[in-house]
Amino acid sequence: MRPFRDTRICVHRAANLIEGNLIRGLLESSGIEVELRGGALSAAYPGVAEISDTRVFVTPVNEIRAKKIIEEYESRTAQGKRWTCSHCGEANTAAFETCWQCQQASPDTPRVRD
Repeated sequence: MRPFRDTRICVHRAANLIEGNLIRGLLESSGIEVELRGGALSAAYPGVAEISDTRVFVTPVNEIRAKKIIEEYESRTAQGKRWTCSHCGEANTAAFETCWQCQQASPDTPRVRD
């Protein structure tokens, strides 16, 4: 009996389980089968993200297409850019207009005048 050989390829290492599921949804809506791995512990224990990060896997035939979709998503949402909350010190991605921890507005959020 031959040992099981996994042929799926990791195309993205998500910042957290939420982002992993968002990327999965984008890829699946384009007809790409996705498997998320990891992240289960990070939901229960936020401090173990490095141990149980969420990774997005696809079959080799979908690798290039999946990476292109992810690159387009990241360029639209500026996921690569981060800001630090001036109130609580939490790191946030640019996709958040308010701090996910304390709801303080990001420094780039336009202010509404009365």
